[in-house]
Amino acid sequence: MSAYDIFTIRERELMIGGWHAVDFGKVKLNNEKLKDLGNFETLKTATNRWGDGKAKVVKAIKDGKVAQLSEFTKPEATALCLAWQCGDGMAPNAKKMVELSITKTEKTAANKWGLIKKKFGLKPADTNDGAADISTPGAASTPAKTPKSKKSTGTKRKAAGEDVSETPTKRTKRAAAPTKLTIDDDAADSNVPGEEEDDAVLALAAEERVLQESEA
Repeated sequence: MSAYDIFTIRERELMIGGWHAVDFGKVKLNNEKLKDLGNFETLKTATNRWGDGKAKVVKAIKDGKVAQLSEFTKPEATALCLAWQCGDGMAPNAKKMVELSITKTEKTAANKWGLIKKKFGLKPADTNDGAADISTPGAASTPAKTPKSKKSTGTKRKAAGEDVSETPTKRTKRAAAPTKLTIDDDAADSNVPGEEEDDAVLALAAEERVLQESEA
């Protein structure tokens, strides 16, 4: 596939139409590059084919019309289309392209020309009327990395603006639960306070009663 064949028919029409919206006095071609891109046999052939195509464009401009793709031979169309890659910063005037009905709007002219220039392997640029650059599709922004949070050390931090120093709280020792005792009923009775003392008093009173009865 040649460099000319990578363009669609509509793109070729736009490139040929674009020559109607330039100042030929400022066009300076690298004919050697044109020869290589167009696979022309000699430098002279490339130059002549460019000259033939340019002459048809100039005539159409004088006649107040736009020359159509069908009016050019394949070598002439090849030279006209590929010549856009053989000069520095060449681009048609978008406003003029609209005036000549080559495109409907200046934005369309800029967009279409941007797509053509991508096929040149060049960066899409403004047309010389100041139309906006066409950005390359598919250029996505790299999502910002989310910083990893540091592991918590277990120490609570206070809110911003507050004193971050903390006095460690001492842990209160939990009181031991009272041990449940099982009490024997008989043992409980024998250990009632004052029980032994009452028995002794009663015994002494009984002895006194016996002595009194015997004396009587």
